[in-house]
Amino acid sequence: MKKRLVLIAMALILISGIAIKPAVAYFTDTVSAEGMLELKVGDGELDKMDDSVENMVKKIAITNTGEFDVFVRAGVIAPDGVTVTMEASDGWTKGEDGYYYYSPIVAIGETSGKLNLKVDGGELTDFNVIIVQEATKVIYDEAGNATFDWNSAIQSQTDADLVR
Repeated sequence: MKKRLVLIAMALILISGIAIKPAVAYFTDTVSAEGMLELKVGDGELDKMDDSVENMVKKIAITNTGEFDVFVRAGVIAPDGVTVTMEASDGWTKGEDGYYYYSPIVAIGETSGKLNLKVDGGELTDFNVIIVQEATKVIYDEAGNATFDWNSAIQSQTDADLVR
């Protein structure tokens, strides 16, 4: 019986000795690589908005400084008591979700038409109106029609102080 235990112990030592070398090689193997790969996060960027305020009309234009043609939209955040209404704006329409959409595609390096927003502060004399601009890459369907996906929008935000 004692001989049998010694033989089993020796067999286990021999098997583990044979298995250790490949296991160590597996866990310590390394590979080196050289070179550089440029990685970009996101699809592009929006430049600071071209905006101005004249006679309580905010005029906004969005420039595409990215690497793809885009569709753009703008949202307005205003305090209670302040109303914002769109005046005649070439290419812009107000969507049901509160955003203002520019219908032509904005090509690389180009700027949207002016979005004219009339701001009425009512009784308020000091307030801020925040404009949020977004863009999304133009996607072409199988028929070659331009479409968009606002779930993958590029966003930036600008504050505008409006004081009467």
